[in-house]
Amino acid sequence: MALNSALNSETICDLSGKPLDRSAAMFLKAIDQLLTVGAYYSANHEQYKSVSEKTCEQVVMAIRPNSSMAIEITASGMLIRSQMVDSRHRNIRLLYDLLVPLNIARLEISADLTPEDLRLAISSLQEHKQNLGNTTGFQEIKIKNLPSTVNTASRDVVRGSDDQDGGDENDEDLMTLDQMFGGDTPDEARMFLDDMATDSEKLAREFMKIVNSILENVEHDKSETGEDGFMVHPESTPENIMILRQALLRLVEVNPDPVELAQLIENAKRALDLSKDPNSVDLVFSLLKKEADRGGDWRNKVPEKKKDKPKKKYLFTLDQLKDEVDALETSGSSPAEPGPSSLNNYLGICFHLLASEPSAALEISLVTNLERAIAGPDMTTQGLSLCSAAMVTAVLKEDQAVIDSVLPAFCNPLLASRPEFLVEFWTKLWESLGDDHRPLVWPHLVSDLLRGLSDSHPETGKQLWFAAAQLDSKAAIMQVSRLERTQALRDQAFSTRLMDLPLAAMYPVHLALMKSSQGSVHGPRIHDNLRRHPPNDLTKILMMVLRKYDPENDSFFLSLIKQGVGNSITPDLRMMSTRLLCDAVVNLPEVNRNAGWVPGALNWIGKLDPGSNLPLMTRIRDEKKYFFFKVWPRECRTQAEIIILDAALPADEMDGS
Repeated sequence: MALNSALNSETICDLSGKPLDRSAAMFLKAIDQLLTVGAYYSANHEQYKSVSEKTCEQVVMAIRPNSSMAIEITASGMLIRSQMVDSRHRNIRLLYDLLVPLNIARLEISADLTPEDLRLAISSLQEHKQNLGNTTGFQEIKIKNLPSTVNTASRDVVRGSDDQDGGDENDEDLMTLDQMFGGDTPDEARMFLDDMATDSEKLAREFMKIVNSILENVEHDKSETGEDGFMVHPESTPENIMILRQALLRLVEVNPDPVELAQLIENAKRALDLSKDPNSVDLVFSLLKKEADRGGDWRNKVPEKKKDKPKKKYLFTLDQLKDEVDALETSGSSPAEPGPSSLNNYLGICFHLLASEPSAALEISLVTNLERAIAGPDMTTQGLSLCSAAMVTAVLKEDQAVIDSVLPAFCNPLLASRPEFLVEFWTKLWESLGDDHRPLVWPHLVSDLLRGLSDSHPETGKQLWFAAAQLDSKAAIMQVSRLERTQALRDQAFSTRLMDLPLAAMYPVHLALMKSSQGSVHGPRIHDNLRRHPPNDLTKILMMVLRKYDPENDSFFLSLIKQGVGNSITPDLRMMSTRLLCDAVVNLPEVNRNAGWVPGALNWIGKLDPGSNLPLMTRIRDEKKYFFFKVWPRECRTQAEIIILDAALPADEMDGS
């Protein structure tokens, strides 16, 4: 039960079922989040850098007020702050799979960690793991290029003695795994291990001593040759010995079950085959026979309290059982349908199970049953209110995984069957949450709006769109990966109501959609909207220039939306707009110089950056062909003359004074 709790609950538990220390859990979840994001983005991607900064902040917060936090890696999992976490837990698995192949037994991170140090450490470990996977023979693993705030210790090295990179003074007292299971363990530590060990662990340790002795003899003799000139032990290559030793260590680190003990014995036999040592063979199998005669503690022993419990006796014959079943079938009416209270209990159980990280098959079943119950005719307003309260509770726990499971399970059936209640639910939920909790539900609110929630209730839906746009643009970018997993983006659903609202007011939503997988289809929507409904005269002129959609202009469109209808203009937008207008005028064919937007473009060039474009204005005013025919239309020449005069006006006024 303890193991299942540790594996299936969002609250990280140790192998005894006890919840993990809060700071330790924060530490592990933060690292796991960064490794998860790293699976989708490169180390140089802005999304990865942003997540690494947040992860670093959480890691440092978890470490303090201590100077550092260390993790011990064993075959059974990770030991952090005296609690062992199963290696298969979803918040542990990525880090565990990264460290174990590198033979790392201890990872220590300092409270002085920076985001750059964190990215460098993860990249270095991943690079070592990749290089290890590309080798075909034995290779000694030495972790290099780590920052000073991140230290590791291998299973074969005690930092502070042979490690040239230095370490803490107390590291000299740490035992390596080889020492722990070999013959060099200090007496006090050996006595402690013997007292705590089970029978199967003691047997495993005895096997380990024997096999270590055998392997040492094999390594000692590996360079010797026989009378015929061939090696005494041709199969005792460094690769074979290392693989065998590591396999044994992984087995002995945990309390062996019958399968693991059988593997240990098999490895011992392999070592004996290499050594051809008859004395060791006799000793191993005498121990094996002794343990088999004793029974071994790994057998499935019945607990004492169960031994005393009397067994229930079933005295029915098959015919008697059939008669009882027939009597039940004819005894009366069928049970009554469950009332509202039973339905509420049913919903509560489903939501509780859904929030406990169920298996994929169970999650599908729970979601299906919830959809059927919520959309069913027996669902009451009271039941929906209780479900809403459960949603609020899940959000306040700040667990993204749970929120991403329970919110769709509640909202999806309501969107189809009771949209009026879903609108009311989102309105109350958003108003009840603070700025810290709103980003947790924002992707699901946007998803429901994109899927048509605002279509069924236009006025209230409009207010919900404006509510979604209250999110800070940086926070919206951080939620793009979760928005990608919502039903709206999976189905490529889109509500045209969004484009009926002012673009500037909805900037965070448009920004997130442009950065998502829908950017290629959302960019043309923004381009068409800016052409049909320009928020100001500058945008109107610019969109006349940019008649055809080009994805390279997506960033420029977002800048225009962010600028809005204000009177001021940012320096970046001023520079981009001037460059676009100048390029359009310079490259304009002569036959198109009478286009209605050209004088307006010249006017805006004069407003945005007149000094840098005086040569262009002079050319437009004076350019001729055949010595006396003006090339540019009169209106364009007049506008260019005005810009030239305005640029020279301050100097003339100064001369007059």
